[in-house]
Amino acid sequence: MAKIGIGVIGAGMWGESHARVFSGHPDVRLVAVCDVVADKAKALAKKYDVAKTFTDYNEMLKDPEVQAVGITTPDFLHRDPFVAACRAGKTILVEKPLATTYEDLAAMKKAYQESKVR
Repeated sequence: MAKIGIGVIGAGMWGESHARVFSGHPDVRLVAVCDVVADKAKALAKKYDVAKTFTDYNEMLKDPEVQAVGITTPDFLHRDPFVAACRAGKTILVEKPLATTYEDLAAMKKAYQESKVR
């Protein structure tokens, strides 16, 4: 079975946790790290021997090696990368809480239902 290529969006505390777990999973290949702070993305990528870093998750989502994403941005910033990942057809693992407002949750639900991603 081919390994699943995963990117992490958000290189903070939870991004570090996701990167550690993904990099040690036998069925996963951590292929990209994204953070708006380039140095944070580069530092996390270096720690887990990841070649690709991004400061724009939209650019990362265009990468065909990224089949799935872990969204580890601050809670109130989950909506936009989630919706973008749905539109890009990527499998998504998002930290809880899923959303912090009803409006964000409704937009995320709509994007999910329209995309049929997991």
